[in-house]
Amino acid sequence: TGLFFVHEIFRDLRIFSETDKKTVRGIIRQLLQEGIIEVAGKKSGGYRKLEKTCYPFAFEQREIKPLALSWPAEIEKLVNIYPGNLVVLAGSQNAGKTTFCLDFVKRNMERYDIHYFSSEMGEEEFALRLSLHKDVETWKFKAYERTSKFEDVILPDAINIIDYLEVEDNFFLIGQTLRRIHEKLGKGVALICIQKDPQKELGRGASFGLEKPRLYLTLDHGVLRIVKAKNWANSGVNPNGLMQRIKILHGTEIIPIGEWGVGGC
Repeated sequence: TGLFFVHEIFRDLRIFSETDKKTVRGIIRQLLQEGIIEVAGKKSGGYRKLEKTCYPFAFEQREIKPLALSWPAEIEKLVNIYPGNLVVLAGSQNAGKTTFCLDFVKRNMERYDIHYFSSEMGEEEFALRLSLHKDVETWKFKAYERTSKFEDVILPDAINIIDYLEVEDNFFLIGQTLRRIHEKLGKGVALICIQKDPQKELGRGASFGLEKPRLYLTLDHGVLRIVKAKNWANSGVNPNGLMQRIKILHGTEIIPIGEWGVGGC
């Protein structure tokens, strides 16, 4: 958060004399006047440094193209994903989140640099899961075991897959975590899995997890749903709320049944 307190400055710099403390307070007042810091926090004596860095947009005319991503159930025909976008897949337990992610890897690994972060499986279990794919020896991606602080390992210009974001309580913090991950993206994309109660519409974090993603999907047993899609691939087709019935074949593929529609029809 960047929050600091005057008493912490005294403690860390071992400032004890009233003269030196007065000097520090004078510097604080000057920084406030110059707009470098502001009063912050609920306790007296708290401040934070203002973050004024902005990244200008280039407005010269150029063709804007979405990333050429391929998705299970042909989501790309309904939704465009652009560099810097965040995608969330909220799935019920054992509904197929990992199958979805590995299917996504297979579809895109020849075109993009893909990095897969697994919080649920160790190296042996992950290798066993990959062995379900008969052509896994030819796969081109990197996989890691990681359980937290994913924002510290995001590769800004690559495809990052987080399977999954573990949050046991304080689910409202999911929104903050997604924001921090989003801030680390450059030209890349992050696909982030979270857990979902099958009796609820959204995954853990509920509406707190809806702000940053440009695409928010839910996956329950046999049903894939587009909850939020900001960039429509076809201006005449609103993908928000569309559902697709699916089956998982051999634990490796997401197979659509029928067409996308309201109620999965």
